[in-house]
Amino acid sequence: MFKRSHKTLLVADLSYNSISRDATDLMTNIPPNIEELILSNNEITGRFYSGGLNLLAQLGVLHLQNNLMTGSIPQFGSIVPNIRSIDFSNNFFEGTIPAILSTLPYLRYFNISGNRLRGPLPASISRVAPLRVLDVSSNRFTGIIPTELGLLGGKC
Repeated sequence: MFKRSHKTLLVADLSYNSISRDATDLMTNIPPNIEELILSNNEITGRFYSGGLNLLAQLGVLHLQNNLMTGSIPQFGSIVPNIRSIDFSNNFFEGTIPAILSTLPYLRYFNISGNRLRGPLPASISRVAPLRVLDVSSNRFTGIIPTELGLLGGKC
């Protein structure tokens, strides 16, 4: 459990442990100044509660790959305006890619491979100007690939 008093903690890499907490509980006590939170390769369960991110304006890296999380991809938007890297691969997320991701001005890396996401790929993701890595493989997406995704490489 993090303590709110630890305002000097900027990077927390707790990957490759046996953390078996509920994601909502885990995200409630994150230090407010954290810039990188890496909890990959654990046994974190439950839905990701984006409300726990409300006070994390400095968060730039959020990696939760290879866990047991369920629910939908969080609506990040203005909650974490400085996010640069999101990796939620190899969990059990369902639903669609939130259109609000297109409002993230610094997002360079977005990996949601190996989940149960469905529906068409939203063309709005092409509006994420700095995006360099987009991995949506091994999901249940349908339809055609939006031609707008071809614009991603030329926006910087």
